[in-house]
Amino acid sequence: MPTDSTIVSIKYTLSRNGRAVSCAVLQVGLIVLKTNGSKIPSGGDSGSPIVARHSDGSMTLVGMHIAGNDLGSSWAIPAWQIFNLDFWRRYPAGAAIAPMDVP
Repeated sequence: MPTDSTIVSIKYTLSRNGRAVSCAVLQVGLIVLKTNGSKIPSGGDSGSPIVARHSDGSMTLVGMHIAGNDLGSSWAIPAWQIFNLDFWRRYPAGAAIAPMDVP
């Protein structure tokens, strides 16, 4: 589970002045998942939901995948941060973010 003192440095390739630049982005409070060395996650998985499946087949959103590595580690933003506008810098006045129950 995330802690306020754990800082994860994730390398991203960003565009700066029309050129690809490698940058380290520091993240705090991420969920860290280990997949026993499998190749999951893979490129393009960012933004995917991380869910917990219950015995009755229902699911609860745990977080959103943002990065991973070849060693089977995956990092996710906790769901409570996704839906808390205090974690977003610019949003329209009167905006609301809420999960949707999808069958």
